[in-house]
Amino acid sequence: MLVLLFWSTLSAAAETGGRLQSNFRLGIQCEGGCPWLNFEDSLIWQPHLRSSPSPNVRLRIEPQLRVYASPLLTDIDESQSQYALQPFDLQPVVLSLSHQAAYWKNTVGYQRMAWGVGTGMRVLDNINPFDLRDPTRFDQRLSVPMWRSQITGQKAGVDFAFVPIHTPARLPRTTVSLLPDAKTLFDAGEDAPPLDIRDARGSILAPDRTLPNSQTAVRGFWVGRRTDIGLSWFHGFDSLPQADGTFMLTGFQTDSDRVDVGIPLTYPRLDIVGLDLKTQLPASILAWAELGLFLPAQTTVTASESQLNALVTLGALDAVPDPLPVVDTQDGEPYLRWIVGAERLIGPVYLNLQWLHGFPTERCNDELKDYGLWLVHYNPIPELRLESSGATDAEGIWLSGGILAILDDSWEIGVHGIWIEGPNTSSLAFLSDASQVRLQVGTSY
Repeated sequence: MLVLLFWSTLSAAAETGGRLQSNFRLGIQCEGGCPWLNFEDSLIWQPHLRSSPSPNVRLRIEPQLRVYASPLLTDIDESQSQYALQPFDLQPVVLSLSHQAAYWKNTVGYQRMAWGVGTGMRVLDNINPFDLRDPTRFDQRLSVPMWRSQITGQKAGVDFAFVPIHTPARLPRTTVSLLPDAKTLFDAGEDAPPLDIRDARGSILAPDRTLPNSQTAVRGFWVGRRTDIGLSWFHGFDSLPQADGTFMLTGFQTDSDRVDVGIPLTYPRLDIVGLDLKTQLPASILAWAELGLFLPAQTTVTASESQLNALVTLGALDAVPDPLPVVDTQDGEPYLRWIVGAERLIGPVYLNLQWLHGFPTERCNDELKDYGLWLVHYNPIPELRLESSGATDAEGIWLSGGILAILDDSWEIGVHGIWIEGPNTSSLAFLSDASQVRLQVGTSY
């Protein structure tokens, strides 16, 4: 009641509005019955309030309420189960207070700081962690508490951010996994532990919430008549976890000598030096490029001698290896990721082509691959849009298409399909379980 009273008091002299959206997803990469996909977005309500208590002060409040099916709900029969509850999630998208004084602006609170100049996938957008509850949306980020300070002149400026608390990425609840499976991890060369793994489970170790573990970033930019250039530096942590530490034995299957292991997952330290460029080319073509030099920490997985001695006693190993096995999950060597793209509007058709070097889950030089990306929108009439997009690394393929209709200038109804497949050597293969047909209904007010 107090929250509603506070909201109504502010909204009396403020701009208010919001969006309501519902999504229904059915998996299509399946054998037998196809499951409903839980991307935690069955119903999303996102109201907003923007107020200016004084000419130089700006208040923004934009919470997001998500209601979604239980992780136990995978088919229609289970919808009658007493355990198929309706979980919900309430989080701030924006909860900030800003002050503008001439060329200097300071903002504190929960906010989203989007760096990079591309459309969709961005190499240099690393201050806010990934929001991968929908694992097909690597362009989505979570808001985090930060202090942002901007000094902007007519031709140049500086953008600074300080994030006191590390916030990890939100990972999908579905069967889509963004981490190496046990077979991949323990078959990584001659130094891998000589174990037959039945199951591997991760245990996440987050950085301590202390000042030395805060994150900082700074970007300087120059705005030209046709070309914009930016230089940036980020110091903090990777928002995606990585296997790092000593694994523990959690189970042993005597009839087949197979073991279960628990693997510690950490968020490695990471520095990124970036260069971005956007320019207007002839024929109304807008082009951009982002280049990032990634300086990651090294991460390794190893076994303790006492754990291996226990396997010798059980008969799963003949002897403890000497030296003890060590697997580099991230070699710590610098690597480059980049994206180059261009877009053009041709009548009712919007065309976007991009070349990406290095997917976000590829974090070593020998993992980096090249991807072609494309996006096409066609609006035969203002109230109707046909969409097509995709990506390929020459082995796997990601195809997406759909139709979106706008009714009464406020309601949207869309049907979309995504198909992802590829061999195990393709980085797109791990997303195949996210193949789907989606029905979307939404309205803004």
